[in-house]
Amino acid sequence: MKHSRATLRIRAAKGVCVALFLLTLSASSIAQPVYYVRAGATGNGSSWANAFGSIQQAINAAPANSEIRVAQGTYNERLSISRNIELKGGYAGTGPNPDARDIGQYQTIIDAQNTGTAITINHNASDRMLIEGFIVQNGRATPARQFEDAYGGGLYLYSGSPVIRYNWFRNNSALATGNLQGANGGAIFVYEGAPIIENNIFSFNSATSSYESSGGAVFIYNSADAQIRNNLFVGNSASASGRFPDASGGALWIYEGTGADIYNNTFVGNQAVRNNQQQGGSAIWAYVVNLDIRNNIFAGHQAASIFHYGDDGTTANIDYNCFFNNSVNAAGSGIVLGSNNIYQDPQFVDSGAGDFRLRASSPCRNAGDTSVVNWTTDLAGNPRVRENVVDIGAYEFQPAQPGDVDGNGCVNDQDLLQVLLNFGQTGNNPADVDGNGVVNDQDLLVVLLNFGQGC
Repeated sequence: MKHSRATLRIRAAKGVCVALFLLTLSASSIAQPVYYVRAGATGNGSSWANAFGSIQQAINAAPANSEIRVAQGTYNERLSISRNIELKGGYAGTGPNPDARDIGQYQTIIDAQNTGTAITINHNASDRMLIEGFIVQNGRATPARQFEDAYGGGLYLYSGSPVIRYNWFRNNSALATGNLQGANGGAIFVYEGAPIIENNIFSFNSATSSYESSGGAVFIYNSADAQIRNNLFVGNSASASGRFPDASGGALWIYEGTGADIYNNTFVGNQAVRNNQQQGGSAIWAYVVNLDIRNNIFAGHQAASIFHYGDDGTTANIDYNCFFNNSVNAAGSGIVLGSNNIYQDPQFVDSGAGDFRLRASSPCRNAGDTSVVNWTTDLAGNPRVRENVVDIGAYEFQPAQPGDVDGNGCVNDQDLLQVLLNFGQTGNNPADVDGNGVVNDQDLLVVLLNFGQGC
């Protein structure tokens, strides 16, 4: 098993930083066909030295269940995928170790240049279908013909349960300008299925029309228990203007199905706008589907963050979330508000600069529902549960100072005491400051070497 540490400072439109991506990606040694892509190459994809020059060439050549590794660079392409493959970006592609993978250093960009949908998955995908490690930008979906809608600017999924993770979807759009034409899913449109959408950033994606606009970032029609977790949704919008407009789901829109789990996401400043009026469902809008909404942060929405239409006995179970600076938190029918929601400032590290990690004093720290967490990392690639109880939001709190066990910014006798009291303990433990799974003399040494720092 090979591991690479990847760091990606992600910037949105006008140079605004919207996240800090710190993640560990693993490359499995399981034998499967591997095809290679490097911008400007002219080969047959058999190696980095003989790589394809375009991603679509590799997709066309690759059989089902194969792997495609894409080197750093910008690929001005629109991709069409008709079989289960693993499509992975973030590779060096050159140098002494072309298989080195760091999605921050080796940014791999799929740029559709506003000419159509960036990625189309047009088959019933299984969980063997993987999209991982790309920046997907400037996809634009428009109606194919009169009286039809626009679907999925960044990614269109016909059906199925692919895994979509560690990507950044930015400035994608679904745009419809004709009469009675809708726009659905600025970044991702799912017709039906149970995708796993995790550890992605969605920034400044939009669905815009003069009629109906739904899902500025993600639209799911007929969700078969989709999993939406550890994502950051910031500045996405659904907007409509005209004689009979409707706009809903600034970030996420789900229509019917058996249900969806929405866990540990951070929603900031999304909006749904109809004729310049803010509408309910600024972050999430859902119709006749059971939702489990836990461990999320909702901040800075000018209308109801969540709107649920709960006909046929369907409910939106909303618990262990943090609501802050929203005009309304949840509205509609079938709303079940739990007693563990908090209504306080989540205390982001620097929201003005787009850093939505948590400060040590955040009320979201150790305030989530750990029972629903069956995955291992947060959006930054750090352990999802650090202090025995999961944090609310996409990021698990991490002390900025090595040796700062209690996260107060100062390495002092309290940190030393925590290591001594937990000495010999194994598993997930905040006193295990070096992260090797056991509190031992190495952790003690880290605290002693950093004693007094930050104080």
